[in-house]
Order: sequence, then C-alpha cells, then structure tokens
Amino acid sequence: MGVASVALSTPTVGVILASAAPAAAAVAVAPAGSVGYDVSHPQCGRALPSAGAFGIVGVNGGLAFAPNKCLAQQYAAMSDHVYATGLYINTGNPGAAGAHRPTEGARSPALCMHNSGGTDIGCAYDYGWMAAADSIATAQAAGVPISGRTWWLDVERENSWSDDPVANAADLQGAVDSLRSHGVDEVGIYSTATSWKEITANYATTTAAAYKLAWQPLFSPKFPLESLPLWVPAGSKSPQTACASSFTGAPVRLAQYIENGLDTDLVCGAVGITSLPPAPKLPGEARKLEAHMAHRKGVKLSWKAPKSDGGAVVRTYRIYRGTSKSHQGSYRTVTCTTSSCSWTDTKAKHHKRYYYRVKAINIVGKGPRTGRVDAKGR
Repeated sequence: MGVASVALSTPTVGVILASAAPAAAAVAVAPAGSVGYDVSHPQCGRALPSAGAFGIVGVNGGLAFAPNKCLAQQYAAMSDHVYATGLYINTGNPGAAGAHRPTEGARSPALCMHNSGGTDIGCAYDYGWMAAADSIATAQAAGVPISGRTWWLDVERENSWSDDPVANAADLQGAVDSLRSHGVDEVGIYSTATSWKEITANYATTTAAAYKLAWQPLFSPKFPLESLPLWVPAGSKSPQTACASSFTGAPVRLAQYIENGLDTDLVCGAVGITSLPPAPKLPGEARKLEAHMAHRKGVKLSWKAPKSDGGAVVRTYRIYRGTSKSHQGSYRTVTCTTSSCSWTDTKAKHHKRYYYRVKAINIVGKGPRTGRVDAKGR
C-alpha cells in the first residue's frame, strides 16, 4: 500500500510535540574490515566465539516482551573485546491479538484511539515504545549497561506485523524514540530489503516525509528513523556486496554472513569496496610482564608489546586479576599503543597479594595470556 494514498480516518487530536533531542554520545565503532560475532537465545549453553573485535547479543528470546534467559551470561562472554558489545531487540506490531497492547484512550505516550488490527498509528507507536522499554528493563535486570553501545532493531517478516505499513513504521519509530529516551546513545536497524519493503512499504530517506505527515495528528518523531545505520544479512551475496545494499538510503555499517557455523559480522567500509586486505591474525603474547607495589597506592604492572601484532595494530590489553594462583578473572581493558606499557591497579588493597596476567588485543581478538605475576598492594 503506497504511503501517499494513506488517509487518516481518526479525528484530529492534539499533536505530541517532539522534545528537544539530547545529543547522542559517541559510540566507538570498530574500523572498516573488522570482524565480530552475534549471538542470542539459540546459543544458550553453547560455547561462544572468543575472537573478534566486537560482539552483539540479543536481548529477547525471539519475540518482543520475551527475555533472553541467557542474556547476562552471553553478554559477559561476548564483552571481552576491544569495542563495546552491541545489543539487538526483536520488534513487531501484532495488533489487538497480541499481548501487551496499549490501552485505548491512553497516551503512552501517543494517543491510542482504536486498538484493533494494528492499524491505529498511535497504538502502534505506543506498542513499539513499550516493547523497547521492556527490553531496556530486561537488560538492566541482567546487569547489562544501557549506554555506550549501539542497540539494533531486528525487523523481520517472521515476527507478527500489521497489514498497514504506515502503522508498522510508526511502531518502529516508537521503539527508536523509546530507546533513545531511555539513555541509548545509538540505534540501528537489522533487516533485509524484502522484509523492510513488506513491513514498511519502503520507508526511506526519500519517503519519510509522507509517513511523518500521516503520523502528525498523533505524534511527532523525536529521532529520525530513516537515517539509522543498517545491519544487513548477506545471504548468497558476499559481505562486501551486502555493504552496498542499503534499503533506506542510510549507510550500511555491518554485513552478516555465516562462517564456520557462526553468525559473523563485517564492519563495512566505503561504498563500492571490492576486496579486503588479507585478514589479520591474533596478536602474539605480551612480553616481560612485571608487577610491583605501586609508589603511592595499589599495584603497578608493566609489560612490552608482543613481537608480532598479527598484522593489525595492538591498541588495547586485557588485564586478568585474582587473589589466588589458580584463578585470574577478566578485570580491566587498558589502552596502550607504544612498545612499553604500564598500568596501576589503584583498587588493590593495602598489603593484600594479587595475581595478574595480560592479553594483547587487535581487531581480530585476544592473543595468549602472559605468565602469572604477583605483588602486594601498597
């Protein structure tokens, strides 16, 4: 159904004005050519990939309002990377048959007038808003940080959607506005061109104005849906080709493909990229790790960069710390781009002995751990 032909049958009501949009904080994005992995509830209890420059974890269990019961464990396992772990949430607009629908006559925050069939624009916006808010609550309950990372909307035909593409787009707009209003710094869209066309009738930079005109009596979007970065599955295409397959006019940031049975994600570069340089390998082992009682407080570690960086610059190191010889858990990521590095553990308690190991990290992932060293805190 074309957007321009859509006419509202609801009476005109007061417009919900868009509040001043808070400026988005910078989200550190892995450089073009980097590779990461995404996991979710189907991988519960399975070994997760430890390599890669970044990870992305599903918050939901396949449907909106359904939590991924393994979120906390998967987030912890996928967060030991150079760049912040992303999150993705399931979306849908199931209409009156779906649970968790907004109440007719309520403003949650748009006016929900006729909660039937999923075609009421205000109700659809509210459903997307509340589903995203529920995902925020799910992440918080699992101890997952909200800010400093990209949240992706998983938009697929397999989930329930209305026959009204304008209402479906309003649902997604509600999700975007909700996430950003709850402190998320950046939102992106995961979908295919086919799914996006069927669900939204090709909402894009060139058609957004017509949708917004149809929404105008009930709400005004707070954040632009049409300019969000895209994450696309490559399918039978190469990931490099998928990087040039935008379905909204916004840049494609990630291309997903299957490698060794894993959902693998390539960070896209410039449009028109035809090949990538040879894939870098894991870095070697950091050298000459030493630990000493700090001059003023804590324990001071020092080490040298590995002889081999694997073909990609080592910019960070992962510190592992413990209070016994047998176990040192992942503790802190430290930035160092020079040949000699140091870091002081100011949290080490006075005269308590701590044991440390260090791993070098490049865009592929973490190298081997160093040998163990120990020292007492000052």
